[in-house]
Amino acid sequence: MTHRIHPMGDSRTHFWLTTGMARAVGVDLSAAIHQGLLTRSDYAEMVNECRKCEFADCRAWLDEQWDGPVEAPKACRNKNMWTWLARSDVQV
Repeated sequence: MTHRIHPMGDSRTHFWLTTGMARAVGVDLSAAIHQGLLTRSDYAEMVNECRKCEFADCRAWLDEQWDGPVEAPKACRNKNMWTWLARSDVQV
């Protein structure tokens, strides 16, 4: 039996994609960490989940999001976390 191993993307690229997604959904990641809603480990895990994501259009989608907070795309591996954070008191 063979197991398909999904290659993870570059950590720097996905750090910036995660930061861009925070902007798009209207979440202040620094405030979330400062308020204890998100640990640095949680944040690192979000970047790692982003690195495993297969949403090929993420960059193009992020480039189009300048009109205020939007919901994360369904294909985003961190969608549930973004939804939860967006509903908390850490909006930009």
